[in-house]
Amino acid sequence: MASHINNTSTFSQTNTASPATTSPTTTHADRNIPINGNLPQIQNVVASCDLSCHLDLTHLAQHIRNAEYAPKRFSAVVVRIREPRTTALIFASGKMVITGAKSEDDARLAARKNARIVQKQGYCVSFKEFKIQNIVGSGSLGAANEGIKIDDLARDHRQFASHEPERFPGLVYHMYDPKAVLLIFYGGKIVITGAKTRETIYQAFEKILPVVRQYPFTPPQKSVENTNDTNVYHKSMGLPDEL
Repeated sequence: MASHINNTSTFSQTNTASPATTSPTTTHADRNIPINGNLPQIQNVVASCDLSCHLDLTHLAQHIRNAEYAPKRFSAVVVRIREPRTTALIFASGKMVITGAKSEDDARLAARKNARIVQKQGYCVSFKEFKIQNIVGSGSLGAANEGIKIDDLARDHRQFASHEPERFPGLVYHMYDPKAVLLIFYGGKIVITGAKTRETIYQAFEKILPVVRQYPFTPPQKSVENTNDTNVYHKSMGLPDEL
């Protein structure tokens, strides 16, 4: 093997897990937020870390199960694991991105598992700089027949909102306190992205609810917004439905 592969590992054996994540219900109960039991669900946690070594991506792709590498299309090895169900993007620089996790702890666990997988291929791995980059959550107004007049919402909140239906079926709402981007759909679905913590997801959802409830209407039973809004979001970002 090339000289960059070393059988002596500096991968940390200590499990430096993040503090326990507070459940949504407990968090809102403690903060006395009247959200009527309608909590947004965490759909995707994106995290990054550094393995602190240069990697031969062709070598990794040839020796790691469930690995894909198409350098002409994307400059990273894509590795999927089942538990927790996540996708890792591993770059030659040693940088790694984890996506598809359902919690911050799952993202960290997936990052460590993938670091171990790389380590077993003979690389001198050191797990560093783990960071949550983005959390995506989704919620709805509650009742199946509650919709939102997003055209009127976009008109009245044009300083924060934009709606271009020929490009994307939802309204894009930029919230600045807390800082997040919300995708709001006719059918009453709301996707929240751009958050670094789940508390930001809950705060943004709580803050937008009284706004969107000012624009009620009853949507058709079967509309485009009744599809999986997370998949719609992924497609808008150029990502696959299943990460």
